[in-house]
Amino acid sequence: ANEFKDYNEYLIFESMNEVYFFNYYTFSFDYDILFTLNQAFIDTIRNTGGNNIQRFLIVAGANSNLDLTCSSDYKIPVDPSNKLAVSIHYYNPTRFTKEFYFEPYKSIDYDGAEIYLEPTLSWGNSEEYFQLITDFETMKNTFVNKGIPVIISEVGVYTEQKKKIESIREYLYMMFSISLDFNGIMSCLWDTSNKEFGDMNFYDRKNDIWYDEKLKENFIEISRRKYIDSKDYYINTFRNC
Repeated sequence: ANEFKDYNEYLIFESMNEVYFFNYYTFSFDYDILFTLNQAFIDTIRNTGGNNIQRFLIVAGANSNLDLTCSSDYKIPVDPSNKLAVSIHYYNPTRFTKEFYFEPYKSIDYDGAEIYLEPTLSWGNSEEYFQLITDFETMKNTFVNKGIPVIISEVGVYTEQKKKIESIREYLYMMFSISLDFNGIMSCLWDTSNKEFGDMNFYDRKNDIWYDEKLKENFIEISRRKYIDSKDYYINTFRNC
């Protein structure tokens, strides 16, 4: 914070990344620890003075998970400058975005129960569209409407696990379209950029090319504000947090 306190507003600090604090007494996420550390982060940065007094700060969500972070148990720390955003990672549905194509896998739900799921190769039915927009409505209702922007700091799909390329394109096109349509929410593409070792490969930084030309064209179209209007999808319910 001292090293960078004279940098301009383009520099943003984030407290932590994908942190999970477990309370062994309640067998649940320990929101008190998260709040304490997020508050200490803000106090530390603001007290160094300079441009750190007014720059935007990003506070960690609960394990960067949408449902855990959009819980009534999650509390935004106090900031005298009132310039905070919250960080969430979005990999929903994980059976499409992150899981391997070739075998069922065991997972643990938030109640500690074992569940077995089958990975999926495609995305884009009406239920999945509605779920995506419902999740955005939830973030808007929980944070944006209260003056807290949301940074979806990771969005992506496994590109090396036989997921259908048309579905990857559609998912990302929809995701970033809706991000633009919801004022106060911004999405960032997670890119490992390494065909040999990476699992989400969209852009070759070494050679300055996109691996998928159609995906590149989609992002250009979105940047020209030619994107899906979320109002085209009727949403009559969303989670109130």
